[in-house]
Amino acid sequence: MKGLFSGYYQPTKEEFNQLWADCLFVLDANVLLNLYRYSPKTSKVLLGVIRRISSRLWIPHQAALEYQVNRLTVIAQQKKAYSEITSALEKARNQIESKLNEYRRHPYIDTDSILKQLDTTLEKISGKLKLSETEHPNLVHQDQIRDELTQLLDGKVGSPYDTEKLKAILKEGEERYRHSIPPGYSDASTKEGERKFGDLIVWFQVVDKAKEVRLPIILVTDDVKEDWWWKFSGQTIGPRPELVEEMSTKASVACYFYQSDQFMTYAEQFLKQDVEKNAIDEVRALRKEDEMRQELAILTAELQLHEAQRREVEFLVAASQADLQQLVTEREKLNANTDHGDNDEIRSRRVSELTDLIQIHKQELQMHQMQLAQLTDRLKFTLDRRASVAYRASEFLNQGKGKPKHIKGR
Repeated sequence: MKGLFSGYYQPTKEEFNQLWADCLFVLDANVLLNLYRYSPKTSKVLLGVIRRISSRLWIPHQAALEYQVNRLTVIAQQKKAYSEITSALEKARNQIESKLNEYRRHPYIDTDSILKQLDTTLEKISGKLKLSETEHPNLVHQDQIRDELTQLLDGKVGSPYDTEKLKAILKEGEERYRHSIPPGYSDASTKEGERKFGDLIVWFQVVDKAKEVRLPIILVTDDVKEDWWWKFSGQTIGPRPELVEEMSTKASVACYFYQSDQFMTYAEQFLKQDVEKNAIDEVRALRKEDEMRQELAILTAELQLHEAQRREVEFLVAASQADLQQLVTEREKLNANTDHGDNDEIRSRRVSELTDLIQIHKQELQMHQMQLAQLTDRLKFTLDRRASVAYRASEFLNQGKGKPKHIKGR
């Protein structure tokens, strides 16, 4: 049975040992880009693990391209944090001052003293931020991370697909996404044009490389979407079974996926590589933040969809009620006016038609009202889920789990 459904089975201890001993390690673009989001110390630790596997390292051309295209954006995001935090502090300070001004005549609250203490604290924070900003390396012009990656990946980047091959993949991708065949279909609604097929191109290049070298694959990716990972009841079980089976079918080799923190953890076990726990903790914390951010984005999109659907059904309910009322009014007028002489038969037939139409419209109205109730319940359920995720995210960060206290800020 395992031979038929290998993707649904976790490898055994012996199979993991063999996988790590024989595999080709493949890195996704997000693993490289996240090096700019970690503290310098943690980036150095992860680069050390990558260096340890350099003789068995490979990166798909599409992943390398995405790294080069998105590198400056990620660097800019880290730089932008200083101005955004400063603006947030100024906004909070003004809001507090506005609220304090409402109680300037309070007999026991010294609003001036509170505001003075607040300004002193904010000045200290602002000073530390400015100092950190001046110490922040200018990676746009002098990027040590890219320099090291360039050296590590020299001769280890795959070739690009030609135009005809890309056209065939895009055509196949449309069909795969239509049937939610992984990977990449989660990008169908958030990215446009060829960009939405980036993950699929990466995957096809990995499969083709596996065919070429006839080696098992360990893919390290920090993608958290469900079109890469098999998820159940909020837990990640492992790689999507369809992808494991596709690799087995097309390349006749095994494959397994890790996120960076998991990869660093198991590198200690299988590569006998010392990896600092603090670094693993920081990488894991960032991954969890990304997972919660992704979950919130998905739930927000679901809410927008449910709200749009509810507005549409509310319009249908209102239209059905108006049509029904118009029919009922017309029938009442006909019933009230019986002085038609020779037209009694026509009147009677029209009343009968109206009665039938009223019954049909009542059924339609009941159906729309039922749909509205279902959508309202669905909207409330999604709202509750989003609130729960937002609360967990807030607790995660407020309790200090989002960033270990002994690690200097990213």
